[in-house]
Amino acid sequence: MRYSYNIEPLARRQAEEGLTYEGLGQKTGLRGNTIRNALMGRACNPPTIKKIADALGVPMAELVVPVEAEPQPKNQTPEESAA
Repeated sequence: MRYSYNIEPLARRQAEEGLTYEGLGQKTGLRGNTIRNALMGRACNPPTIKKIADALGVPMAELVVPVEAEPQPKNQTPEESAA
């Protein structure tokens, strides 16, 4: 199963704490640009999201959103649709 992230709780908590991207970077060990990209919903890896979530005290369970696979046409196997 694939997953996506709802970053809204992270952005909200960052604003509540009055942290800049650089300030949050100091708490996480990440660059400010990396944090900005993550909080803008750009692609980033799960460990990055986890570091930001931990620094802001947001449980990962609030962020993870399962992404359903697109349904395959009735008479087509997954291998055929990839071709």
